[in-house]
Amino acid sequence: MEIYSAIKLLHVSCALLSITGFIYRWVLLKSGKDLKADPVTGILPHVIDTVLLGSAVALIIMGPFDLMSEHWLLIKIVLLVAYILFGMRALKKGIDNESRRKAFNWACVCIFLIVSLALEHLIRVNHGNILANGALQTTVVEEYNHSQDQN
Repeated sequence: MEIYSAIKLLHVSCALLSITGFIYRWVLLKSGKDLKADPVTGILPHVIDTVLLGSAVALIIMGPFDLMSEHWLLIKIVLLVAYILFGMRALKKGIDNESRRKAFNWACVCIFLIVSLALEHLIRVNHGNILANGALQTTVVEEYNHSQDQN
C-alpha cells in the first residue's frame, strides 16, 4: 500500500472516530456525565482530532491540490472551522440546553456537508469508483490516455 493511500485511510478512520466521539460525548453530556473526568472523553478526542488534522495537511501537501483552485477543499475547511465552533458550544457546560441543542444540530449539518463534499470529490475523481485511490488512478489514466494520443 503506498503512503498516500495509508494516510488517506488514516484520515478517513480518524474522521469516523471523531464524528462518533462527538456524538458519544453529546449523549454522555445529555445524561449528566462529566466529560473531563474520563480520559476517553477528556483526552482521546484531542488526540484523534490532532491526527485527523495532521493527516489532512499531509494529504494536501502530497496530493495534487491547489487550495486556490480546489473550491470544494476551501469550503470543506470553512465547514470544519464552523463544526469546531458549533461543537465547542454544544459540549460546553453552563449554556442553556436550547442553545446547546441548536449548536449540536448545526455541528451535525456541518459534518453532513463535509462528508458529502468529500464523497462527491472522491466519486468525481475516481469516475464513480469510490473504492479506488483517486490520486494514483487519475494520474495513471491521464498518462495512459496521453500516450495513446501520440500514436
